[in-house]
Amino acid sequence: MGANKMKIFFIGELYYSALCLKSILDEGIPIAEVFTTKDTTDGLTRTIQKIDSDFMRKKGYEHEYYWTRTQRFLKVLLEQERKSSNRVTIGRIHEFLQFDIELLEYFSDSKPDIIIVAGLSKRVPFEFLNIPKYGFINFHSSLLPEYKGPSPEFYIIQNGESKSGLTAHRMNEYWDDGEILAQEIFDISESDCVGDLEVKAGTLAGRLFRRTLEHVGDMSVSKMVGKGSYFSSYPEDDLIIYWSATAQKNQRLIRAKPEGYGITYLEGEKIYITHSRISASEPRTGVGTVFKVDCEGAHVKCEEGSIIIQNAVYSTGLNRYLKKPVFKEGVVLG
Repeated sequence: MGANKMKIFFIGELYYSALCLKSILDEGIPIAEVFTTKDTTDGLTRTIQKIDSDFMRKKGYEHEYYWTRTQRFLKVLLEQERKSSNRVTIGRIHEFLQFDIELLEYFSDSKPDIIIVAGLSKRVPFEFLNIPKYGFINFHSSLLPEYKGPSPEFYIIQNGESKSGLTAHRMNEYWDDGEILAQEIFDISESDCVGDLEVKAGTLAGRLFRRTLEHVGDMSVSKMVGKGSYFSSYPEDDLIIYWSATAQKNQRLIRAKPEGYGITYLEGEKIYITHSRISASEPRTGVGTVFKVDCEGAHVKCEEGSIIIQNAVYSTGLNRYLKKPVFKEGVVLG
């Protein structure tokens, strides 16, 4: 059965999800219905969070960052659908709170051929998995069986990997498990952050899904995910910069969040480093010391090499929005 004759549902809630969906639409594959988690917060009027928008525009990131996942997903989804190079549209868009009996009955009555999942924080209950003719197909942004878990890009960058990819696998009752149906591989550059990896993976989804459909009903061409490696969500403590580490390691930590998120302390206040780069300077000063401030930013000594902080924000409170940290030569961070 060709893709155009299939009834395909899509479930997602993240910017990465919208990228995957746009890529599938660009392949000319119609999506009958889209499901995303309902936003239950009361902050819909204050969701837009621009982090140094001028810098982001220079880097080529035109999208905005949002506090709420659902509003971000829906906004980007609608924008990307309008930009789709193929005039393929989405039948309906639904919001749901949980995988409950009502949703179970809806899926059972609708009889989809495939349900795609990309960027979903909720586990799909076992009783849902066999409803579609060809099952639930998850798009996981790593080369399974390595880097299972909710935040693969963070750890892929942290561990200094030079390659990653996108995996399509049939879902079972375990996280990121089941039969691998197809994979796409891409290179990781030294400047890539999590957002870059999401874009690279998401834009491959259409081609990957097209390949998956060629043999989705043939179990002989698939293979089990296997044990591999699993990484859980990272605690905030994992984002603290230790200036006694190398500049390369600290730069990987800052890159390992979509908006940049290395944590350090300036005169007792927590700040987030959102953009930085490595410098080859090796001044004779203590680690964590700001040894120069110029038009490039604040230069900070590490164990090996140094980091130039190009942008930082206060972590909480009105200071985050009213002023930026001021770095002075001689101050020690951390």
